[in-house]
Amino acid sequence: MKAESIQALKVQALFENKQTYIIPMYQRNYAWGEKEIDQLILDIQDYQKQPDQLNQGQTQGSKKYYIGTLVVFERSDGTYEIIDGQQRFTTLTLLAICLKRLSKEEKIVLDMSWFNQFNLDFESRPKSSLTFQALLRGDHLQHLKLSEYNADLVQGFELLQRAIEKMINQGGLSGFCKYLFENVVIAQVLVPKDTDLNHYFEVMNNRGEQLEKHEILKAKLMSVLNQIKDEADKTSSMTLFTSIWNATANMERYVQYGFSTTQRDVIFGKDWGDFVPENASSLLEIFRRNVESQEQTSSKSNFQSISEMLKKVPVRIKNKDTKEEKPERFNSIINFPNFLLQVLQIWISQRNGDEKVALDDKQLIDQFQKYILLKGQENQEHERIIENVKGFIFTLLKCKFLFDQYIIKRDYSTDNDDWSIKRLKLYEKNSSYVNTFDGNSTDIAQRILLLMTAFHVSTPTLSYKYWLNGALYWLYHNTDRTESDYFNALQHLARKFIFQRYLSSEQIDYFDLLYGTSAIDDLKINQLMRKISFGNIENNFVFNYLDFLIYCDAENSNDKVIKNFKFTQRSSVEHFYAQQIEGERDKLDHENLHRFGNLCLISSSKNSSIGNRLPSAKRDYFMPEIRKGKIDTLKLYLMIQTLEEEKVWKKEQILDHEKKMLDLFELDYQDFVK
Repeated sequence: MKAESIQALKVQALFENKQTYIIPMYQRNYAWGEKEIDQLILDIQDYQKQPDQLNQGQTQGSKKYYIGTLVVFERSDGTYEIIDGQQRFTTLTLLAICLKRLSKEEKIVLDMSWFNQFNLDFESRPKSSLTFQALLRGDHLQHLKLSEYNADLVQGFELLQRAIEKMINQGGLSGFCKYLFENVVIAQVLVPKDTDLNHYFEVMNNRGEQLEKHEILKAKLMSVLNQIKDEADKTSSMTLFTSIWNATANMERYVQYGFSTTQRDVIFGKDWGDFVPENASSLLEIFRRNVESQEQTSSKSNFQSISEMLKKVPVRIKNKDTKEEKPERFNSIINFPNFLLQVLQIWISQRNGDEKVALDDKQLIDQFQKYILLKGQENQEHERIIENVKGFIFTLLKCKFLFDQYIIKRDYSTDNDDWSIKRLKLYEKNSSYVNTFDGNSTDIAQRILLLMTAFHVSTPTLSYKYWLNGALYWLYHNTDRTESDYFNALQHLARKFIFQRYLSSEQIDYFDLLYGTSAIDDLKINQLMRKISFGNIENNFVFNYLDFLIYCDAENSNDKVIKNFKFTQRSSVEHFYAQQIEGERDKLDHENLHRFGNLCLISSSKNSSIGNRLPSAKRDYFMPEIRKGKIDTLKLYLMIQTLEEEKVWKKEQILDHEKKMLDLFELDYQDFVK
């Protein structure tokens, strides 16, 4: 491919060029949701904060962020057919449209005069084209909820709008936009005109990315062990490394199933429910004594350099056309690359290190080179690096064992998938999954499940799951893991997040919360009011933890809605008394409209459906679910109950409800500081 076929385009240059980009019919519809959109925004913000080491003297100090590739094919009419990258391009276009609308409405001070027309078109999808035109024109979003518009594009726009509003409230939008348009770069790849597109797609779909970052990391770590001088130690260490890596890499499968039956017995005990080795040395000794000789002698042949790995089709691709295995019963809340970073932080913390690992999998190799391989450090003793790798692989195995047994997962064992915390147990003839906490107090077990789920749904972005690191850290360092102790540890962690960050006047760093001993501020109601008003709530965990407190406060209640409550993915902050109600004369004043007492959390799709309805209409919308014992959020449930009792939802009801919610926070805070 010629060099000119690859062009690095800044985002603004991408939109300003006169080229027309076509999303062909064979490409799937726009499918990005909250998780992908939030990740894109967070990635840009993360890179915005990083200094450019190569250009420190220049005015623009942030490094460039290469957001990915846009693979295109030039048609005979000169238009570019998008082969790969359409989801990202569509999202960036929606983002530009959103910024343009806000600048025209003078809600933000931003020069978007250069963006007057999008250069993205949809082949044979009039709904999508019509939606883009209406959004750029400035049509009210409520008018775009009709069947002739693309609902997925409208929802994507609303998610981006919400992210921008959050930046406006935090005062960071100007810097974000400057960085977005000047420093974010996309690589446009123009495939040759004689390319057989059918063959190209077949190759792309079958091979995927040649090597993933964690596969490269595996080769780097194994190359360290391959330099061990003692042949017996080298053989045992490399065999152990390979076994543990392969056993832990499948996050959907319990780690015991990654080993042979003999290995399970010696590593995890006779019922497979214990972790026998105490450290890396004892694990290696156990492995040496009990692993069959043929498994050991194959270790050299198992080692591959990165160049050798690149020559081969990855196993995940090689087996693509074979009969698919039965899907795993469980679905993990985190992927393997992010889990490796979580474990790296645990490994560092047990060595009394105060370093903070970036939990972003884009930095996977960099983080391991810094902390395990000691790249760039003066003291690069080879023996120390070998011991680092051995120590990490032990920590990886133990953390995966703890993760499987004590961290929530989606359980698909029934028709209605649900959250569960289960451990693997071996009986006389077979193994089975049983509840990790099967003691007398089922209420504590349910609280653990709810609290952990509240953590998870509040931070769907993997690189921000600091709570998971806190939970793993406690599990790793506490051998007596009773349900009461575990619950107390999780609630203490939750209270730290709430009272020392989200509701505090100072934003304490997450790792300082997990590993430090920062002082606890007095809970000042006047400061709290500002932190929980609309637009100032840092994290949805504020709403979700409050729902947890409501559940605990009503533990003796027979209310089936509260007793059956479960957390789901809900990310849209809803005004129960809407910001815009068509035909309403006696509207609520601005201050009370945005009070915490008038806010609740619902799903984005429901927000789109009922956003501008009267409180009574919203009550009617949710009543069928309530009769079935279900509700999106318990705070909303209490608001609906108040409306049912008093027949009105205005200032008095908002203030009364808000006081009750603040009282719950106040009582919990008093328990926290005892």
